[in-house]
Amino acid sequence: MYCHPRRPASLSVAITEALRAEATLHEDAIAAGRTLEGFLLSNSDATDQFFAKVAVVLEIRRRGSPHGATMEAALTASAQQSVLKFLNRISTLKETP
Repeated sequence: MYCHPRRPASLSVAITEALRAEATLHEDAIAAGRTLEGFLLSNSDATDQFFAKVAVVLEIRRRGSPHGATMEAALTASAQQSVLKFLNRISTLKETP
């Protein structure tokens, strides 16, 4: 293992371990995101009210309507409640391999 001439080997090991731990966190986040994406794609209905709200918020942002912020805030709060309900529901499901 390379060791900087002015840095003790123990510090290099500590830095390496910290970088590995951070990389593991990122890998776990990517895996969780992919799992959630797969779950959503296979277990959700595009006509669900949640997705309709998300589409409306997206359209409001695209158009930049002056009244959009008020409507977006209301829709976003509603969408957040839907997300919480959804997360509570999937947290009770059995884990699949």
